[in-house]
Amino acid sequence: MLGARWSAWPVISAVAEFERDLLVERTRAGLSRARAQGKKLSRPSSLTSEQMKVIHESRRAGASLGSLAGEFGVSRSAIQRLDGKTGTGGPVIEPGGNGAAVRHRRMKLGPVADAAGRTVIMGWLLNPA
Repeated sequence: MLGARWSAWPVISAVAEFERDLLVERTRAGLSRARAQGKKLSRPSSLTSEQMKVIHESRRAGASLGSLAGEFGVSRSAIQRLDGKTGTGGPVIEPGGNGAAVRHRRMKLGPVADAAGRTVIMGWLLNPA
C-alpha cells in the first residue's frame, strides 16, 4: 500500500513542473504583448516631475535625505534613488577644520584607473607595477 503511494510522487511532480512552465510561458507572453502595445510595466512614481526637480535643487543646496523624505512623504531610499538618477550625488561639504573635504557620492564598483593608470576595483589594486 505504501509503495503505491510513493510511486505516484514522480507523476505528481512532473505535472506540477509542467503547470509551472505553462504559467511562466503565459506570463512572458502577456508581458511581451503589453510592451508591444507601449504600456508602462513599472510601478507608478510616488513623486511628480515638479517634486523631483525641487528635490534635485534642494539636494544641490545641501538638504539632507531625511528632511526631504519627511517633507515629501517618501522613504530616504527613494530620495537616494532619485539622487543617483539626477547625478547630484548629494551635498559636497567643503574642507572643514580638519582640512579634509567630505563628498557624499555613489561608489563606483567597476574597475577604475588611478592616477598612475593602474586598475583598481573596490579599493584593490590589481596590477601593482
